[in-house]
Amino acid sequence: MVDSQDLFSTIARRLDTLVRTGEVLALNERQMWALVFKIGDNALIDKARVMQRLERVEGPDSDVAYEWRCRLARAERAIPGGAESEIDGMLSRLDDRVDRQILSHWLLGTDHAAIAEELEMTTDAVRKRWERIRSHLRSVSVPSEVH
Repeated sequence: MVDSQDLFSTIARRLDTLVRTGEVLALNERQMWALVFKIGDNALIDKARVMQRLERVEGPDSDVAYEWRCRLARAERAIPGGAESEIDGMLSRLDDRVDRQILSHWLLGTDHAAIAEELEMTTDAVRKRWERIRSHLRSVSVPSEVH
């Protein structure tokens, strides 16, 4: 699914983020390597789950999922780790923390009811925010071509 350069790039980006935010919890070399391997495992799992989610979406989100899957594939072909960078870009285009959480959950396959429970919101509120998120992301980053 990914090559070693892609995985290393992902690990480096995630580790850099942890270092910048002061969240590195490694006190020695052994713990640091454990952290690196955990980041790598999580990166592979996250990427696989997002792609599976986008491939299986049906219903009102299927056109959005198809467009995003094409964008991620183009980004991945352009540069190693491009799909993750594209997802990071989508998340960064959302100013609201809750909107970012909703998008993250949706990309990983969580349904609106479970997202609502996790965020202590009503399902209707999550659904309305999701509609706004989709609309916003489509307006700020319309793909140049869809295969």
